[in-house]
Amino acid sequence: MQQALGGSTVIDVSYQGTYGITRPIRQNLNPVPLYRRFDSAFADPTNPGGVLSPNLLRTAFPGVGTINYMTFMGKSRYDGLQVSLRRRLSKGLLWTAAYTWSHAFNLGSFDPNVPDNYARNWGVQGADRRHVLTVSYAYDLPKVGKKLGFKPLGIITDGWNLSGISQFSTGSPFTPGFSWSDGRDLTGTPDTGARVNVVGNPFANVPQGTPGLPHGVIYFNSAAFAPAQVGQIGNAGGGGGIMYGPNFANHDLTLARHINLGSERRRLELKLEAFNVFNHVQFTGVNSGLNFSCPSGSAASLTNSTGCAANGAAVSPNMTNTTLGALTGERGARIVALEMRLQF
Repeated sequence: MQQALGGSTVIDVSYQGTYGITRPIRQNLNPVPLYRRFDSAFADPTNPGGVLSPNLLRTAFPGVGTINYMTFMGKSRYDGLQVSLRRRLSKGLLWTAAYTWSHAFNLGSFDPNVPDNYARNWGVQGADRRHVLTVSYAYDLPKVGKKLGFKPLGIITDGWNLSGISQFSTGSPFTPGFSWSDGRDLTGTPDTGARVNVVGNPFANVPQGTPGLPHGVIYFNSAAFAPAQVGQIGNAGGGGGIMYGPNFANHDLTLARHINLGSERRRLELKLEAFNVFNHVQFTGVNSGLNFSCPSGSAASLTNSTGCAANGAAVSPNMTNTTLGALTGERGARIVALEMRLQF
């Protein structure tokens, strides 16, 4: 849909939607079932306390390893609202603004050990960006020398063009990693890994950062997550991520002038470019590795709700990652470039 708004400005509004079916994904026909290593029937008689090798734990074809084949049960979906505003060149100014609200999902993996693979692995795509806005513009600066009728001043002030592009975007999705420092087996199978348990809103009650952290900022609340225990696969969702990283905002500017040297074919081009002109810090990642360990004086417990015990009572595990939730990188500082080109 397109509509003229007056003032040399036009608006376009459109919807783009795609739905993919029967997309190829890999399926394991011969998995080790969940919790099979915990079953005493599969203990290794030659190794007290041990279990049989993974190939002997498989149900469909015992003694054979993983059997992967491509199955066509994958799905994807994209919905996007696209709005653009364009101002045609008028009085030395033109600009364009393009905004997209979108949501992209996919089912890109298959876990044969879970009863509902769709619920386990359907989620946002890694490229999902909920909001994206791009504004570009160009403006011929007023010719002060010409307006004042003072040619020597015009040699310096006239003929300049200011242009730029500003980009804004919400962050990319991610899911916090998860592990126990003792490497305990949680699922009893090499074919299904455990995910962290989400027990709250990670963006609620975020702790205050400290100067000792990179950038001094904590991005999310680690108390919103709890470790999966033995016999659990965790409830964190699938896809490209369950959380979104830092937003992105950037501004680039260019100041340029063309000076004719006697003819249109001979001219001098001057250009001053500034990337990230406001030197705004743009974070790129988050330390999201959740690693749990039992406190000193306690021991691992495979039966209670916390995974650690002391004197017969459950105790809460420690978080060993001291910079968890810290912002980990930036896109770079301001860059200024000066260019002079002689064309003939």
